[in-house]
Amino acid sequence: TLHADWVLQGAGDQDRRHPHQLNPSSTNKESSNSDNSSTESTSSTSNNLETSMSDDGIPTLLRRSFVHPDFISGASFLNHVAAVAQMNDHYPSLSLQRQLDSRKKQWNVISTITCHTLVLQGLSHHDFFVATLIDVEVERPEVKPLL
Repeated sequence: TLHADWVLQGAGDQDRRHPHQLNPSSTNKESSNSDNSSTESTSSTSNNLETSMSDDGIPTLLRRSFVHPDFISGASFLNHVAAVAQMNDHYPSLSLQRQLDSRKKQWNVISTITCHTLVLQGLSHHDFFVATLIDVEVERPEVKPLL
């Protein structure tokens, strides 16, 4: 199963936690949108799963962000992810950027992985499979220090 930090996302809709991905014991800070449904929440932290739904409620992409101690660690982490993608011939979008945390007055290095199948204009089973493999990669002892 996917880690609870992956989020499904669709065009023109806010980020939502996928109902199958909710994890009540999650250690990430979340702000919930509770309109009589415990299956929707909007994530407010990095190292999270994001979902986006199309206008008809169908998820179109999976996205997860990770915070790194420095830019080199972030680049090394994305090299691990790129190797997973290469071995499985399915390539997520990868980004690495610095973002200013105005509350703490410090820079954060954040990598974002987005799984999406362009031909389908949505998600395929390959997206979920690669996301699961990335979750496994994140738990490896040689990768954990990069996060």
